[in-house]
Amino acid sequence: MRFQFELVLADSLYGESKVNFVNILGQLNLPYLLAIRSNHALWLPQGQEVIQEPWQKFERTFSNGTTEGRYLTEVIYGRRQRKQYWLLTTDPEILPHNSTSFVMVCALAIKLTVIGDRYGFRTWIEYGLKQAKDTLGWADFRMTDDAQIEKW
Repeated sequence: MRFQFELVLADSLYGESKVNFVNILGQLNLPYLLAIRSNHALWLPQGQEVIQEPWQKFERTFSNGTTEGRYLTEVIYGRRQRKQYWLLTTDPEILPHNSTSFVMVCALAIKLTVIGDRYGFRTWIEYGLKQAKDTLGWADFRMTDDAQIEKW
């Protein structure tokens, strides 16, 4: 249908779905920013290690125009690859559970300064999809094709 996607955003359900979702994004050469679980792991070749870059402060801009100071750091597994891993948080000392996100980014054109803001759009997308599913009567169904929904 010739859609052109600037960036695919998704939560950890999709970010951890390497077998299908992440691989298809790669095959389609689509840029993405996906949440991953905090215990996400990778196998590294012998002699390579995990490196965490210094924390960098950035201003997170919300949809209403207000801003808030946040922090991000890149976590490099072995050697820097096309796929990058980042931590986003409100407090780099304690990493609060409700305001810390682990993300996987594969988007060459995305600038470091906008990773936090772009990831924040995910909340609005989820909210918008929830409203649309409620309106369509699909709120009670997950991972169900339309034939099964119609059956019910």
